[in-house]
Amino acid sequence: MILPGERTYNCAHRGASGQAPENTLGALERALALGADMAEADLRLTADGLLALIHDATLERTTSGHGRVADRTMVELAQLDAGSWFEPAWHDQRVPALGEALSLARGRLRLNLELKADGRHEAMLDELLRQLARHDMAAQCVVTSFDADLIDELKARAPHVAAGYIFGPGDLPGWAFSAKVEVLSAEQSLVDAAFCEFATAAGKSVHVWTVDEPAAMRHFAALGVDAVITNHPERWPLRA
Repeated sequence: MILPGERTYNCAHRGASGQAPENTLGALERALALGADMAEADLRLTADGLLALIHDATLERTTSGHGRVADRTMVELAQLDAGSWFEPAWHDQRVPALGEALSLARGRLRLNLELKADGRHEAMLDELLRQLARHDMAAQCVVTSFDADLIDELKARAPHVAAGYIFGPGDLPGWAFSAKVEVLSAEQSLVDAAFCEFATAAGKSVHVWTVDEPAAMRHFAALGVDAVITNHPERWPLRA
């Protein structure tokens, strides 16, 4: 868990998605190679109740498959080419299961796991908590979502799991700073000095997304944000 004010973390968006196919094991490995402290990954529930790393509800953009993720089993998803769309050299990349990502990251990389809700909250949380426990990764992860109800259900079931809400442009409710979560993940237009001051006073970590220019990374680090989510962790200007 990233503690408020500890330092600013370099968080690779969907893995190092500027240099590798997003949400693949290759993208997570590339994030590590580029010096990321943390990686963000998107999770969707499969037809057989497992969690797959994939952003879209449908398969066409980032895989060789067609149709909805929710209609495919994990075995079916794992057979798809999830890399050639990015570059032919990545043709060996597949859609990973959450457990594979946790195994790769354990002891090496913090994870921001974004839940892409489709209404099956209980099943999604069942599998999430099962995998976090199986891989002993709860302390190394934060779980986030645009679906505040889903995050509230997670905190009710597993208070020990760090969690946060995600807010897009113009979407910051007044209750955010008093909510019982550890993280506020906000689109960069929302994050200014006042936002950071309120969050710090409330004991919240601030994650800002998606920031790809080094000057902007420096700006947000100076404001005191706890993690900068970027497609390009190799551009991080705050090397030790």
